[in-house]
Amino acid sequence: MKKIDFLKESLKSFGVTGTLVPSTEYVSKKMTEKVDFRKDINIVELGAGTGVITKKILSKMNSNSKLFIFEVNEKFLPDLKLIKDKRLKIVNKSAEGIED
Repeated sequence: MKKIDFLKESLKSFGVTGTLVPSTEYVSKKMTEKVDFRKDINIVELGAGTGVITKKILSKMNSNSKLFIFEVNEKFLPDLKLIKDKRLKIVNKSAEGIED
């Protein structure tokens, strides 16, 4: 998704997205630097957006770990579905359904 399209979508649903711009490489690095990715872990990402942090997590995870991403905004799903990784599970629901 182009940055201008992200901005337009974010303005429409700021209460849900909570941001006007996609996460940066710097943010992705900071968000993942304290996680011990050598362990087999399950990670849940709430509000994956266009997948910037998702891709960083996947690049660091070991092969036995799983990443569950929750994204309610239909406009962000096409970008997320381009991420082909067997460890990734895309959930197009609110985090309220996390127990399911």
